[in-house]
Amino acid sequence: MKTKSLLFAALLASVAAYAQPSVTTAGAKYVVIEEGTGAWCGYCPEGDYILEGILASTPRTIAISIHDNINTIRGDLNSYDMMEATDGTGYDFTHTTGYCNGYPQAAIDRVPAFGKVGQTEVSWAYYTNLEVTNSPKFDVTLLHAYNASTNTLTVWVYAKTLIPITGKYNINAVITEDSIASVGPGYEQHSSLFRNSSSHFYHVGTPNSDTSSAILGPADYVHLHVLRSYLGGAFGDDSVIADNAPAYQTYSKKYTYTIPATYKKKNLHIVGMVQKYNATDVNDRAVDNGIQAQFDSTAVQLSLDEVAGELESVAIFPNPATTNCLVFARTTTNENIQISITNIIGQTVLQYSAKAANRLISENINIEALPNGIYLVDVSGGNTSVKKKLVVNK
Repeated sequence: MKTKSLLFAALLASVAAYAQPSVTTAGAKYVVIEEGTGAWCGYCPEGDYILEGILASTPRTIAISIHDNINTIRGDLNSYDMMEATDGTGYDFTHTTGYCNGYPQAAIDRVPAFGKVGQTEVSWAYYTNLEVTNSPKFDVTLLHAYNASTNTLTVWVYAKTLIPITGKYNINAVITEDSIASVGPGYEQHSSLFRNSSSHFYHVGTPNSDTSSAILGPADYVHLHVLRSYLGGAFGDDSVIADNAPAYQTYSKKYTYTIPATYKKKNLHIVGMVQKYNATDVNDRAVDNGIQAQFDSTAVQLSLDEVAGELESVAIFPNPATTNCLVFARTTTNENIQISITNIIGQTVLQYSAKAANRLISENINIEALPNGIYLVDVSGGNTSVKKKLVVNK
């Protein structure tokens, strides 16, 4: 609940899909659904149920649930929510801009409809299905690494323009947490649906004395996709992507985040996204594309090997790969970089030449024709050559 079967099926599916330290959109469009919600909000459980249905049935969708502790406005414990992002970035999104005028509401890629970005739950599926058919302007690649000794998460977001861009776009990274129990003040979910026979929460939970409302306990409900922080602020970093950028340029932003001890790391997700930014119009800040990864505590390195010479670093992911892999490299110049792939007997099976932009290489290599096995990828530029192993496993 959200029904538990639906919620946990969706959660398990997301774990299976994203349990890796590097993910990329690879030319596909992903939709970011940012839901305004609250533990105090009696009608939000139905919105959450609808959201989980969209995630389960619609491919390439990402959810961020922004909790609002409106106790700070109302001054009463009935509007208490301990899951509001402590850095204020969620509040900046839902209040400062007026995006969320009621609950539950959600922004679907922050695209306005009927003059506002926040939409009621009855329209979420409709607008999500519209958005997912759009062609993105950016490929977004997300990598992360974890340092256990400092409890620090490092996130890299790469944005590659697929077409010439008009206007200003920002990079952002987002931290969310799943599976927060509905237990205790500020966490237990209120429900105004106990007597609503058309609701999925009809006669669910522990009702109050007149059964007009109920508390949903841990057996009834779990909080998912809870926003912990927009690392680049609610509207992203505006100093990374060049204004009116040409096609096939790659831009990157590195974030560091110290994970609070109260967060369960195994339930964390990281979202990387590119957002349009209009300084004077809050209704013109749509999300172009995004990608999500489940936190991987074993990602102690980013697969970025620091090397000397013209190549400063090289990464290949995913690895193992099935149909495509991305070769990333940081360079000291914008000269051409040569990429060659050889099989275990030394035969060259693929060759590419890539030109750096902003001293970054982002090359998407089609490996569908390669049989399963181990290959050697040689990335060379100037006086530097880096060799890395690639596993093809279809």
